[in-house]
Amino acid sequence: MEAQWRLDLARRFPHVWSVFPGLAAVPVGGPVARGLAADLEIGVFWHAPPSNAERIRLLQSLDVTSPRSFPYFPDEDLWLDQGQLGGVRLDLSHRTVEGVEAGLCAVHAEQQTGATALNAIGVLRWGASVGRGGAEALAGTGRRLSPSPAVAVIGAHLGPTPVAWLRQHLA
Repeated sequence: MEAQWRLDLARRFPHVWSVFPGLAAVPVGGPVARGLAADLEIGVFWHAPPSNAERIRLLQSLDVTSPRSFPYFPDEDLWLDQGQLGGVRLDLSHRTVEGVEAGLCAVHAEQQTGATALNAIGVLRWGASVGRGGAEALAGTGRRLSPSPAVAVIGAHLGPTPVAWLRQHLA
């Protein structure tokens, strides 16, 4: 019930997503996409890297309160914005389509098991679309979302990883 409420909250803004022509897809990821109540995590996938002005305009268009924007995280190939949306903590993870393609390649072709690449794939695989479509909107990406190399993933994350991460990777 709480997860559905959060998902419905994210879906209230189709008019916002439509004014950003550089957006490829906008899915809700994380626990909310899996039916669990938690922070609202929205993946914002761009055709080209978003400018700071576009990110600020997006936060303003969503009426996000207490917004915080972080610079580009090169190790994770993303930009992060946070704040409050309707009383719920909001994380907007901005990625490029090209970056998503590279993440898919890292996991599937190179058998990498890093959390960053796997999280991007998780959003594409299980994310619930709230604007501009989901994985199917990312030019061919959805066709290649076969199961991750499960044995390598579980082995790589079996150590001190919290149980929730193990369940996510196993799924």
